[in-house]
Amino acid sequence: SCWSSLPPTPARSCCEQLAASPRRGRAALGAARRMWFLTLVLLLTTSLLCYAGYIFLVVDKRQEKQVLENPEVYEALDDKQYNFELPIEIDDYDELRESKPPDKRTL
Repeated sequence: SCWSSLPPTPARSCCEQLAASPRRGRAALGAARRMWFLTLVLLLTTSLLCYAGYIFLVVDKRQEKQVLENPEVYEALDDKQYNFELPIEIDDYDELRESKPPDKRTL
């Protein structure tokens, strides 16, 4: 960084010395970019974790509260009976497969 090595001379400030040395300037610039990138990643991660906590703590509780307020509606949704007739082809599939194998080498 600018203040890590030698103290500035009275004629030049720290930033002037940094600008005078291109190698040091590029290294400091690269370190600053890495710092900003890591800061951005940390902020993004923190915001995603806060959002997940909000969903887990607030939104899930709202849904549980709705279920407790209207238990009949949610019980009716859970008690649905799905009774439907399957086509005969579904019931006879295993027998059909055994009688007509797809691979002719099994015959």
